[in-house]
Amino acid sequence: MSRVVASSASSGGARAPGWLNPRVIAGIVLVLVATVAGAVVIGRAQHSARVWATTRALTPGIVLRADDLQAVTARLPGDRARYLTAGDKSKLVGLTVNRPLSAHELLPTSALSRTAPGTTVSVPLPSGDGPHVSRGQRVRLWVSTARCPAAVVLPDVAVQDVADSGGGTFGTGAGQTVVLRVRADDASRVVQALGIDSAVIRAAVLIGPAPDEAPPASLASCSGG
Repeated sequence: MSRVVASSASSGGARAPGWLNPRVIAGIVLVLVATVAGAVVIGRAQHSARVWATTRALTPGIVLRADDLQAVTARLPGDRARYLTAGDKSKLVGLTVNRPLSAHELLPTSALSRTAPGTTVSVPLPSGDGPHVSRGQRVRLWVSTARCPAAVVLPDVAVQDVADSGGGTFGTGAGQTVVLRVRADDASRVVQALGIDSAVIRAAVLIGPAPDEAPPASLASCSGG
């Protein structure tokens, strides 16, 4: 006699594939969303653009020249409009730096202002009487005579240009001639100092914020023999 073995069907019916489980689907969706969001964030953070950067350190008061600027490719996180896009350099030449800029720093739009009226003066410095001066630095100028050992001519001024000189009236040997851009009254003060008989003008390079101090005294006492 043969036996017939009956198989019983599961009371729950056929089981759905595991990948159709709602929790699995939700996990896959979350992973995809996180991946896309991360790619967008990284893409924005690594966006490259051609912008202007400085070729040297520049102090406030410097009037920009073409050789102060170089075009660089940089990754710009955040607001790209903060920096000046490299383009026609002539549009920036002649503007004035209004805050300290480091060498090779990306040039922010806010760091430049229109140039106010001023007078350009050249001041010869003797050799061996002060540090080597470079364009973009800040200096303090003194005048010395037999009657006044040291009187401040200009307390804080930006050096627009520097040329080596052969000494001349104010010293022997190779010195420097610094080019400054100042207000009309300061230019008159420089001319007065240069006109004092046997005067020697020296410069000191300034570093750090400008201190609050009283205006320099009259140079009248330095005149005469």
